[in-house]
Amino acid sequence: MKPSTFRIVKALNHLIYSMGVVMLVLGLVLSTFVSPVSAMNPQDQPSDWDKSSLSFKGSCTGDCKVVKAQVCNTGDRDMQGTSTWELYYAETGNPKNGKVIATGTIPALKAGQCTDLTYNPRYVSGNYMFKAYQRPGHPGKGVLWSKQCSIQCTAPTPPPTKVPIETPTEEPTETPTEEPTVTPTDDPTETPTVEPTTPSETMTPEPDPGQALHPILECVDLLEGSVVKAYFGYQNFDTIPVTVEIGDLNYFSPDPIDRGQPEVFEAGRHKSVFSVEFPDEVELVWTLIGPDGETRTATATSSSQLCQVPTEEPTEEPTETPTEEPTEEPTVQPTQPASTDEPSQTTPQPAVTNIPSQSGTVVPTMGIPQAVADPELIPVTGGEMMQTPFGLLEVGLVQNILINLGIGMLGIGFVLQALLAWLRKA
Repeated sequence: MKPSTFRIVKALNHLIYSMGVVMLVLGLVLSTFVSPVSAMNPQDQPSDWDKSSLSFKGSCTGDCKVVKAQVCNTGDRDMQGTSTWELYYAETGNPKNGKVIATGTIPALKAGQCTDLTYNPRYVSGNYMFKAYQRPGHPGKGVLWSKQCSIQCTAPTPPPTKVPIETPTEEPTETPTEEPTVTPTDDPTETPTVEPTTPSETMTPEPDPGQALHPILECVDLLEGSVVKAYFGYQNFDTIPVTVEIGDLNYFSPDPIDRGQPEVFEAGRHKSVFSVEFPDEVELVWTLIGPDGETRTATATSSSQLCQVPTEEPTEEPTETPTEEPTEEPTVQPTQPASTDEPSQTTPQPAVTNIPSQSGTVVPTMGIPQAVADPELIPVTGGEMMQTPFGLLEVGLVQNILINLGIGMLGIGFVLQALLAWLRKA
């Protein structure tokens, strides 16, 4: 055999033997090298994605009565459940840096279906922006923002309501009469005695049946969906109850004429006796003709005087419940929904949020839904995974490959070593 061939086989033997030893050593010590990787906390791993995808269509529109944005399912499949939206508000600047003032539910939309997200700003000027959450497992960021709505409002001035003034009547005064004097005469005369008379019963004057009866609009609330809720009361200037049946003397326009108004009117002033809901483009008129024959009306429109805070269904004799003074800057999450005003920023449960109202008071609404936080970085220990130029691989798999290749090359080296011994003899 030629010496050159012998040298080539010998060099190849040394190379393969050395590579086998190196790979075997690397495989044995690989577990000591740890590289932290980004992994999702198993408790926060999303469920399977339903292949839906939400997106805002068009721009955010709004005025002093409604702020609206349209969200659509532009994904390939129908939504398998509902999602959540929030409305952010800032008096000036970017609403994303402001406060959550409202929240709601996005219904399960079919592929290509849209729905409107609406909110009544109650004539509060500022910047508004909707935020919507994708379905769990969505490969995107998980949230999306609408365009900004900026509105400038001036609270409407309600027309003055005439309050009837009762004209006082003058008390009749008694004119004193002179008492007759008796002139004495020389002849004695019998003085007639006046028989005492039994005083008769004092007759109570009957109330005047022609007293005025006035319908009164107390205030209105602007509800969602372009609906107005009006609260009515009345004043009966008579001293006894007056009955006016629903019909030509007691009716609403436009129809129906019966909208829950009373037929028996007690004496005196009665506030917020009943309420009526009607569309904001309608002018609602309550007409009442009292015993005096005069026709009087109370008119409610969307520009009538607003109620200060949303009230529950009024009762005949509302009582005022003392409340604490509202804070100047409403906070986002109070810890208790009713009994305290102390804010808390760490409560994970949905809590009451505060909406800035027209009069500066704090209006409690539904709480802010908790968004899923960013994936948590979990350090990988024990050499479970490692970053390689070919991507993320399990350390055990790489270790097995190196050890097997190392043993294989050592085996090839031993074979070449035996071949060299045979060549020397030959």
